[in-house]
Parts: sequence; C-alpha cells; structure tokens
Amino acid sequence: MNLTNILIVIYAFNACFLIIMGLHAWLACLQFKLGKAKQNHFGDLKIGLPDVLIQLPLYNESTCALELLESIDRLDYDPQRLHIQILDDSDDDTTQLIKTWLTQVRNFDYSLVRRTNRVGFKAGALKHGLSLRKEEYILILDSDFRPQAQFLKLALPTLIANPDLALVQTRWSYLNSDENFFTRFQAVGMDGHFAIEQPARAWNDLFMNFNGTAGIWRRQAIVDGGNWQGDTLTEDLDLSYRVQLKNWKMTYLLDVDCPSEIPNTIFAFKSQQFRWAKGSIQTAMKLLPTIFKSKFSLSIKVESLFHLTHYLIHPVLLVNFIIGCFLLLNPHALNLVYVERLMAIILFAAMGPGALYQYSQKVLKKKNKGGILFYLMMVSLGCGMAWNNTRAVFEAIIKKSSDFIRTPKQGTDQNKYKAISDYHFVFELLLSFLGFYTLSKLGLLYFYLFPFLTLYTVGFFIIGAKSFIEVLSKTKAQPNMDLSKLNS
Repeated sequence: MNLTNILIVIYAFNACFLIIMGLHAWLACLQFKLGKAKQNHFGDLKIGLPDVLIQLPLYNESTCALELLESIDRLDYDPQRLHIQILDDSDDDTTQLIKTWLTQVRNFDYSLVRRTNRVGFKAGALKHGLSLRKEEYILILDSDFRPQAQFLKLALPTLIANPDLALVQTRWSYLNSDENFFTRFQAVGMDGHFAIEQPARAWNDLFMNFNGTAGIWRRQAIVDGGNWQGDTLTEDLDLSYRVQLKNWKMTYLLDVDCPSEIPNTIFAFKSQQFRWAKGSIQTAMKLLPTIFKSKFSLSIKVESLFHLTHYLIHPVLLVNFIIGCFLLLNPHALNLVYVERLMAIILFAAMGPGALYQYSQKVLKKKNKGGILFYLMMVSLGCGMAWNNTRAVFEAIIKKSSDFIRTPKQGTDQNKYKAISDYHFVFELLLSFLGFYTLSKLGLLYFYLFPFLTLYTVGFFIIGAKSFIEVLSKTKAQPNMDLSKLNS
C-alpha cells in the first residue's frame, strides 16, 4: 500500500468519525423534541424556604465581584435562611474591595473565607467552604453571573420536590452577546449546548453535567460522589459523572436563566476552550472505564462516550484538513468519484451542528439575523479552533499537568484583566495559507470541494488573524498578575 492509499484510509476513518459526530448533533435535536414532553414542572415552594448556602469562588475579580455581590443582595429570599460564602483566593485589590463592601448594611449574612494555600484551586476552594457550613442546598456562582431576584424561588422547587435529584442546572443567558461579532457567534454556540444538548440529556434520563456555575446542588450528593477533586481541569464535569455513577439524578431547567458574561477577546475564548477540551478528555480517561463497567444502560454509556470525548473532533478535523490538502495537491493517484463521495458525506455531517445551533434559536425564540451564512461561519470558526483544541487534547492524552487558566472577566474595566497571549496563531495562519494555496490549485475539476475546504481555511484565517491583531494591540496578562489559578 503506497502513501496515498494510506492517507486515504486514514482520511476515510476520520470521515466516519466526523459523520457519527454530525449525526449525533441531529440526534440531540430529536432527543430534545422527544424529551420535552417528559420534563418535570413542580411549581412554587409549598413547604417553606430551606436553608441555602451560596458559594462564590473568586480569584482576582475586582472588575465584577461587587456587581455579583449586589445582585445576590437583591435576591428575594428569607434573610434568616440564606448564607453567602465568599471564597476569595485573590492576591490583588479584590479582597480589600470586598471587605469595604461588607462594612455596609446588607440584606443577608456573608462570610469572607481566605485560605492559607490554594491547593485544588476552584475545586479546593469549594471543598474547603463546604466543610465550614451545614446547609443542604448549595448554589454556586462565578463572578460574572448576575442572578435575578426570583432565581432561588424558581430553581429550588424542583430540587426539593425530588429527593433523588443531586442538582438542578439553569440556563446561561448573556449580558454582552451583542458586543461584537465574536460574542454573537459564541452566544449562539453556547445556546446549542444550553437550549438543546443539556435538556436533551436531562429529559431522556442520560448523564448530564453541572456547568460550573448557576446550578444548585444537594450536599449529600456531593459527599456521596467523592466531593470536589482537583485532578482535572473540569472539576464540575468530573463531579457530575461521579455523582450520577452513585445513582443520583440531575435535571435541567430550560426556563430559568442566569445572565453572564461572554469572553470578548480571542485569547480569553481560546483559554476557555483549551481548558474545557483538556479537562473533558482528562475526565473521559478518568471515568469512562468505570462508566462502561457499570450497570447503567447502553444508551447512557454511549451518550457518555459522545459527551466526554466530544473534543476529539478537533484533532480529527485538523488531520483531515492536512491530508485533504496533500491529496488535492497530488491528485494523480486519486479516484475522483471516491473522493467526491467522501467530501459529500463530511459536508452532510457538518450540517448537524449548524442545524442544532439554528434549532436552539427557535427554541429560545430569538431572532435569526444572519441566515444560513451565519451558521456556516459558526461551523467555520469551530474548524478554526482545531489547532488550539488539538493541543489541549494531546496534553490530556500524554497526561501533561497544567494550571487552571481562569477566563479573565471584563466587568466594569475592559483593560485590567487580560488573557495570556501566545504565538500559536502562527500555526493557524500557516494552516490558512495552506488552505488558500490548495484552493487556488483545485481548478474546475474539483470545484465541488471549494465549500468544504473553504470552511477550514476561513476558520483558521479568522482565528489566526484575530489573535495576531490582539498581540499587536499588546494583549497580555496584567504585570505581576498570575491569572492561571482558577477554572471558571
């Protein structure tokens, strides 16, 4: 077998993987439709308000911590039954700002918790805070979330009414989705997860996950699941699966939302995606053997496999892009009909995520401003993240340790906290140049491949170029500020 045939085999194998992942997006839409009729509605609290602990894990959040505290202080809840625990690991002026804020008259009981070390980062802070209190119900909020006044009264009834529930997760909404074209794309992409994927899993009795914030836990479930652990970059995903393996259930409240901030720079988005990608694969390696040995149904095991290994799609995309360019630049040994079928199948698979994104906007009754070109661009940008997320997957596979890179929150100051920039955009631009060069050589014989190859090329170019522009604008971490200590 010559090199061309070997590459075609690899390409075909990867194409099958992409097809399956694309079909899974279509399946999620179907599961949402089928599960919607089965979702539970428990109504208002009838048995009185329970004691609730709100945990706020913070690290250098001076631009938004006070807004978070103000929003919590406006909650409609019995002051005697609510305690707010500020888990502050900051080493900048955040702590002093919080101390000053706490000197004023407040509606609820607050405690400022400072650790002598930062073992476990966010997971360690949550675990430490949990050991200091006895409340059975725990709401966790990151610094850029702004719960509305009725949040607890809307979210708690479902958890209280069903003693088998470990968690109710609410939907993220966005404070700055229209800030720029990049935040608009991210908002729709996250809507695909929060409006379709999460309810599809929850309403069909499949394993779902806590999203790290805007969810209310039952203490006993956290304890049964082995408590918070800091050995992956996605401590929320890890605990979620460990709890469900202990026969606890989780559910999702589509109609209860919590406004939040979307990363508005490319490097902030990249660091967030890197952490999620690496952490997901770490969790997969940690828990998939246990999941497949468990007594749970085959449907749960298969969905868990899709869920935890989703980010494998990026190295597959990257490899197929490079192989595809090589084959198209050396077409003498190719079977035209065979290659055409492969490309057509992958294009069909690529329609799955776009359909899911579009369906999420329909479910949320949001106006579709961009039409089909908008969703094609979303798929293209997803392809453009392949280099960034492939690095993350590779690090997880070789078990390379790394810090928790927190996503810098802009809040009231756009300039104080900056994501750490790097020069990996060079590789993204090189990949885009390879794509442009290949496109220029295709000719009329391969005209049908232009849409497929363009998705990759444009995606790499936009991600790389935007990163380059931010580097030119001197986007870098705050001097003497280590932003790599807290997952969010």
